[in-house]
Amino acid sequence: MILKFDFDLDVNHLLEIWSKIKNKQVNYKDDRFDEVSSHFKIIKHDFEYAKELSKIFNVESKPRFYILDANTILNQHTDFGTLCSLNFILSDDPAPIIFDDIEFTYKYALLDTTKSHGVINNDKDRLLFKMSIFNETFEEVKEKLLTMNKGKLLWLLHKPLQ
Repeated sequence: MILKFDFDLDVNHLLEIWSKIKNKQVNYKDDRFDEVSSHFKIIKHDFEYAKELSKIFNVESKPRFYILDANTILNQHTDFGTLCSLNFILSDDPAPIIFDDIEFTYKYALLDTTKSHGVINNDKDRLLFKMSIFNETFEEVKEKLLTMNKGKLLWLLHKPLQ
C-alpha cells in the first residue's frame, strides 16, 4: 500500500515552480464519475526537474501538483489509470492518508493507488507533488526502489499511527 522514504528533494525548487503555475490549477474531475471537486485541484505540468526525478527513480511518470483545501475531505477512491505513484508532500504538517481505515503520515512515499485511499484534511491546505506511474505496479516500482544503490534513498518503516 505505502512505502515511505526520505530523499534529498529540492523542495524549494518545486515550490518555486508551484508559485509560477498555481494560477493554472483546475478543479479535479474523475472521468469515471460525473462530478467535479471544487476543493481538490490539479495542475498537470511537465518540467526538467520532474524528468530528472523520473531518471533517478527509474520510472516513466507524469508529474502533477495537487492541492486539497483545508478542512475538506478527499473521499476514499482508487486513482483512474494510475497504478502507483511517487508522492511528495510539499506543505507543512500534512494530514495523513488513509488506507483501509489505517492512517499513514508521510512526507515522501510510493503509494499503491489501485487500493482505496483518501484524506481527511486538517486546517491547512495540503500541497502534493505527484509522479503518476501508469505502466508499472506498486510491487514492480517498490522492487526497483529497494534495489537502488545510489545512496539517495533512506527507507523508513511504514507503521500505522498508534
